[in-house]
Amino acid sequence: MSEIVYECHGDGEVEVVLSFLAANGIRAMTTSLASRSVHPFTVDGMGKTSILVEEADAEQARRLLSAHEFRAGDAGEAPA
Repeated sequence: MSEIVYECHGDGEVEVVLSFLAANGIRAMTTSLASRSVHPFTVDGMGKTSILVEEADAEQARRLLSAHEFRAGDAGEAPA
């Protein structure tokens, strides 16, 4: 079973997060409700891409993302 650990609002952000998790030994995949080739933008959450990891890796992935200022729900916003 997989869990969503992060939501991205652009292809660049997706690649950065996937690469970051892979570099830390966590396999991740993506899912989206909209085709990026048809809707290459996000508006009010439409077109966002979710990053999923195995349930066993979810806590570690969230901790790593949080420690490096990747915060679920704040994707695309500047750190406070």
